[in-house]
Amino acid sequence: MQAGRLTEYISIQRATATQDAYGAESKSWSTYADCWARIETMTAAARLVEKQLLIDATHRVTIRWTPDVLVTDRISWDDRLLDIVSAIDADQRHESLVLECREKF
Repeated sequence: MQAGRLTEYISIQRATATQDAYGAESKSWSTYADCWARIETMTAAARLVEKQLLIDATHRVTIRWTPDVLVTDRISWDDRLLDIVSAIDADQRHESLVLECREKF
């Protein structure tokens, strides 16, 4: 993998469940790892649902190989949040990890 192609700095966030004083569970996100990435926008679509415009975009995020990224994690990129849909060792050589992600606006 060419380091010059990883031009975006991202944070991988992991959810943790916490309980309040009344026992209600809530989810909070904390940064698990920071790294450089290549981000490619793959698709973007807009749809009207109950008089509300919903916009979805999919992105392919490539980072250096790590076995620790989960599909329950998410990516924070600038002020955007990307949900990880899949994590694939594309070349099967543990050099890079390709994350297919969905962004909702």
